Amino acid sequence: MFSGKNAIIFIGLIYFNLFLSIKTEEEKDVYMCDASNSQNWQIYCNGRILETYNYHQITNDSKEYVDMPLIFSPDDTVSNFTKAFGESKPEEIPKEKFKEFLNLHFLVAGHELLNCTPDGFQDNPEKLMGIRDPDLKEWALQLNGIWKRLCKQMDEKGLMASELYDAAKQMIYNFADFIEKYGFIPNGGRVYYLQRSQPPMFTPMIYEIYEATKNVSFVKEMLPFMEKEFNYWQKNHTYSVKLGVKTYTVYRWRADSNTPRPESYKEDLATAAAANATDKESQQRIYRDLASAAESGQDFSTRWFADKKSLHTIETTNILPVDLNSFLCWNMDILAYLFDEVARDDDKADLYRDLLSKHRRAVHAVFYNEKEKMWLDYNIKDKSHNPTFYATLATPLFTNCYNSLDQGKAEGVFNFFNRSHAFDYPGGVPSSMIRETGEQWDFPNGWGNVNHMIIEGLRKSEAPQAQDVAFSLATRWVRGNFKVYNATKHMWEKYDVAGTIPIPGKGGEYEVQDGFGWTNGAILDLLVTYADRITAFDKVEDKSEEKDSNNGKTFTPNFLISLATLIFPAFFAS
Repeated sequence: MFSGKNAIIFIGLIYFNLFLSIKTEEEKDVYMCDASNSQNWQIYCNGRILETYNYHQITNDSKEYVDMPLIFSPDDTVSNFTKAFGESKPEEIPKEKFKEFLNLHFLVAGHELLNCTPDGFQDNPEKLMGIRDPDLKEWALQLNGIWKRLCKQMDEKGLMASELYDAAKQMIYNFADFIEKYGFIPNGGRVYYLQRSQPPMFTPMIYEIYEATKNVSFVKEMLPFMEKEFNYWQKNHTYSVKLGVKTYTVYRWRADSNTPRPESYKEDLATAAAANATDKESQQRIYRDLASAAESGQDFSTRWFADKKSLHTIETTNILPVDLNSFLCWNMDILAYLFDEVARDDDKADLYRDLLSKHRRAVHAVFYNEKEKMWLDYNIKDKSHNPTFYATLATPLFTNCYNSLDQGKAEGVFNFFNRSHAFDYPGGVPSSMIRETGEQWDFPNGWGNVNHMIIEGLRKSEAPQAQDVAFSLATRWVRGNFKVYNATKHMWEKYDVAGTIPIPGKGGEYEVQDGFGWTNGAILDLLVTYADRITAFDKVEDKSEEKDSNNGKTFTPNFLISLATLIFPAFFAS
């Protein structure tokens, strides 16, 4: 028999051993790719070559290394690295010797990409020829020509406006291959994106193609892939919220990886250091939250930050986002429609109608704030809504994730945006009203895809005031892009919308990109939607046009000002 003292000691030992067993079950490191899904995992997702490159900061951008093609096989490359440097740690490897190794074993980033012309390309698509304003028509045709330069980074909606149906289908086939192999569409076409998804836009893209072409056989071919991707979201991204006596299933961004992103390796290490994440659990949490924000497409925004200002307070997986849940609402709606309209499968159509009905109720219960009359992101840690304005909060209007007969919802969005002063800016709607964060998804940056969704959501509503604002926003966004294009001959991924003359946006982990697929696509779709109404200039502005004496080209005073800004280096700062 144990004495009282011995019994206490014995019980204490049991609890101590139990504590040790729990501690040993800590989460394993999950890299962006590994031996199960890539032969290149030890080159681009983990290993000493990646670590050495970032330790020596060979370039300012971590992404440059992971985009450099191999000259030799992965095994030979790792073997040659070991022969050259043995078991040396990154800090023990001479920088110049390592650079010599890189030059012998890797090609320049982008070397493997070739130019192409999209299938079915037309110089003068019928839809664009229907644009009434001659200046905007000429611009639309110039944007149409940019598809030949971009070729592999196109926006689906823009392809429809340019009548590039074959090119759109080829994109879909590429995405279907990803779904067949991995079960989802990775965040990009590189191996270091294999542990996080693209936003669920595959099904909406097929819907757009069907509405434009009525190609029944193509949709039937794609339906299994659409369901497979939808099931991925059902399995990997759901979260249960208990409100009162009811429990609702909704979705959140949550990447599988819990290690630094290879394309932002040293940046993620710096963020973890700024957060004082010294233990492994804290580091894994912050790395997953960084990757999850990247999965959302909004990397980065104060929307994901606990203190609404600092990246190192990121808590993406604590946020239940309005936009993701709206996109999946749209997926359910489309699947129900296509199984009914195309596949003639009543059982499947009823299944998705039922899912849609339940999810709409969940979206209303979890996200709709009766005081603000608006959908708001929900924080599972605080068990509360975030009342801060973000442009993505209008997404349920765009995806019709509510009863469209309820005009109060559209009016609520309009009033919330109005109270937030979102409609006050000449260049469009900014991503947020939070200033001086240095993040690209905050003020003063506006993005083409988000402005397009806001415009379309307001336009499709039954509220006349919202429809009027939609046209006003479309006009501002189109004219702002038009001015910047004429000044720079580029379309940009984001714009500073705060000034009278929009300029390319700033902030984020990389230089502002030109091109640019979703910007072009949003503009072309708006030009087609408002083909008989939208103009490049107001009539009063037309009367003040001046001729440039050198080439006879028409300029407005505002355009001359925007040209003048090009001489200042600050214009290019980011």
